[in-house]
Amino acid sequence: MTWQSLARRRRILIESLWQVPAASMLAALLLAPLVRWVDEQTRWTLLGFGPDSARAVVGALSASLLTFIVFALSTLLLLAQMARLREGAADARRHRRTLERCGRAGAAQTRVAPAIQSGSGQVQTAAAASSGRP
Repeated sequence: MTWQSLARRRRILIESLWQVPAASMLAALLLAPLVRWVDEQTRWTLLGFGPDSARAVVGALSASLLTFIVFALSTLLLLAQMARLREGAADARRHRRTLERCGRAGAAQTRVAPAIQSGSGQVQTAAAASSGRP
């Protein structure tokens, strides 16, 4: 591996969004037995939560997590649209530079005159209409 590919992989790992949720899930799996053991040993009743209160807390957490998921996906969609617009603008600039190098920039920027319909029902260009030719 070259240093460039290592730097690219390191940047991807640093900038990616999956690391914090993955670390949180791993920590939850590892700490769950310890928390259960501490709960059995101490029999704490922190804030007096019962089963109904626990259900209410879980309901509130699930609603807030769904809200966060919608926010995150909307942000990703907006970023994808912005990247596409930036790519389209770069393509347009590249195309204009190519036309300028070929000497056709003036021809590409001129607008075609609208077609004029003659009395006989045929369509003719504005130049032909002014010269009187069909």
